[in-house]
Amino acid sequence: MEFLMYPTTVKMLAAEIISACDAYISRKISTDELRRIIMHYATSYPEMLFNAENLNPTVLNRIGR
Repeated sequence: MEFLMYPTTVKMLAAEIISACDAYISRKISTDELRRIIMHYATSYPEMLFNAENLNPTVLNRIGR
């Protein structure tokens, strides 16, 4: 599966995280692939994914807790 690795907005980032989780739940990608995607976002876009020590409120709102 293809995922957008360079989102330009927080909303796009949240949508890609949701897509990756949905693909994992439907067994289209492995645990390692999901981990790789999430770690890519965390290391490449920490300002979009995090707010201080917590997740960005927009991301939490979009993906849920």
